[in-house]
Amino acid sequence: MPQVRHRAGVILLLAAWLTLMNPVVADPRHDPESGRIRILFTGELHGNVNLFVDWYKLEPRMTIDIVPASPQDMQVDEAKRLVRLYMPRNFEELSGKYDCVVIEDLSPEVLSESFIPNLRRSITETGQGAVLVEFVFWFGNGNRIDLWMASTFYDIVPADVVFGQEIPTGMDNFYETVTYSEILDLPGMEENPMNKGHHGAMIARPGTTVLAKWRGTDYECVTLAEADQGTIIQIGHGWDNIPSETAKGWGYLQDYAYNLIFGTTGHEIPEDLELVRRARSLIKDSADYRSLVFSVLEFAEKFGANTRDIASDIAEIDDRRVEGNQAYIDGEYELAADVYEELLNAYKQAEEDALALKDRALLWVYVIEWLAVSGTCLISGFVLYSLMIRRRMYREVAVTRSAAERRTR
Repeated sequence: MPQVRHRAGVILLLAAWLTLMNPVVADPRHDPESGRIRILFTGELHGNVNLFVDWYKLEPRMTIDIVPASPQDMQVDEAKRLVRLYMPRNFEELSGKYDCVVIEDLSPEVLSESFIPNLRRSITETGQGAVLVEFVFWFGNGNRIDLWMASTFYDIVPADVVFGQEIPTGMDNFYETVTYSEILDLPGMEENPMNKGHHGAMIARPGTTVLAKWRGTDYECVTLAEADQGTIIQIGHGWDNIPSETAKGWGYLQDYAYNLIFGTTGHEIPEDLELVRRARSLIKDSADYRSLVFSVLEFAEKFGANTRDIASDIAEIDDRRVEGNQAYIDGEYELAADVYEELLNAYKQAEEDALALKDRALLWVYVIEWLAVSGTCLISGFVLYSLMIRRRMYREVAVTRSAAERRTR
């Protein structure tokens, strides 16, 4: 009996030691009902930032609430008004409603006094993720990084900001990966310029993982740190500073945007990237065609067209879309891609039907225009013929006598 107790004690001690050596990893952050990652985006919203935001809207595994609040895009009073209306007002709302907060080049002067402490607490206590974009000094201190540095939030960010000094021009263009991470493990990651702006440096803090630095320098550009329960990624440039040749020509920029969210919320990044990219491409194409169909229908309605049948067909197609989204969320990317391909073909057919409906609705417009143009041409031709050829409206001009003829009389 004593031996049994001894063995049991040894087993318990071993289990406790293994637990300490291998701490339990927090579950990935997402909406428990839908399984989708809930994103809060705030900051500047222009240029390529719109591109990133649109990608997050399209991704079935994500939802996004957008609060543009940068004094670079609007007056400070207007930014504060938007923050007051749409930003979470307390810790419970921030931590319970969102899984990741994306801050893009935002001056904290527009935020409420409670937001920054609540954000810090939500990351450290509940495991909320954060992506800090352009969280560095840049010319003129337009993002008021000095206020961020003086806040209670600054001590948990991955890197110290070098205030008042910028990286020399041309030295902060290309990423050079330092530590392997699936977040940046993308084809062409180091071959495409990621920045054309002018920014200051940041210095990684102890315990921080440096994912990338600017190629050929010791300046870090992408850092990651665990802040107690949550994960923060700090990026040393803005999304709006990504060159157009990269935004338009590098097809993996969209995957880079998604990986940042996956990496800060504890979600696994899909292994079969090309299969996922096929599904994502079909999602985008089907969404574009769906938007086009509604634009045509809206135009046709202005001319009295009955769009009810096509709208009903689209509603049935959208029901199928829900099935594809769920398969995508569940990681069944091949099934999801097949569903999205069916949707794309269905939306293309709906587009053809909508265009035909538009042509029928505009038939009388075309007829009236044809009659108006034809009638004008006929009348103009008749008048021209009468005046210039038949000369019906003209009288013959009497022959004027010459001066010599007048003298003889």
